[in-house]
Amino acid sequence: METGAFSFVLHYGYWAIALLLAGGIIGIPIPDELLLVFCGYLVYAGELHFASTVVWCFLGSIVGMTVSYILGARVGLSTVNFYLKRFGLKDKHLQKVQAWFQRLGSFTIFIGYYIPGVRQLSAFYSAASKVPYWKFLLFAAPGGLVWVTVFLKIGVYIGDSWDNFLEGYHQYHKLLLALAATVIAGVIFIFYNNRLKNLDKIESKTDNNKPPIF
Repeated sequence: METGAFSFVLHYGYWAIALLLAGGIIGIPIPDELLLVFCGYLVYAGELHFASTVVWCFLGSIVGMTVSYILGARVGLSTVNFYLKRFGLKDKHLQKVQAWFQRLGSFTIFIGYYIPGVRQLSAFYSAASKVPYWKFLLFAAPGGLVWVTVFLKIGVYIGDSWDNFLEGYHQYHKLLLALAATVIAGVIFIFYNNRLKNLDKIESKTDNNKPPIF
């Protein structure tokens, strides 16, 4: 799958990148992060332009998320077995998505890009849970932009070490997931910190507006 995806990109260019990323997000077994890193390497090698690659990768991610959202809106949660059987997703993936939504709500859409299984089902679950498309896109768009930029930059940074990286992919894959987990942890911290500050401000205003007790 990896070799075929790389050859497809080398032969057809930018639109192939968008098509593959869209398919990977919908649920087709494509190594999305590895593909993004490879595209970053191609930028380093002068085969692709960085800004154009970001745009096409972003478009691919949004198309994939939108198609998944439409599927979720059309068919609902009852068809999740289709995904489980066709694309190799397990019950634990859906449970993971539900758990993330219970904890973070629509913010799960933003960070779901970094979590295999959650990435494929967050859009589907959002639509099936009646999250409005505008609200879904409000989280999906910036999340997708950050996701593609981070992994493209990793590919650019790897540069001439691409062959060594690919040979030790499984080892480096853990490193990438650790990096993604760090990014997620930082984003969650900022989110909750701002949320707590806002709650404190609301409570403070409420207390100030209370009539004095004599």
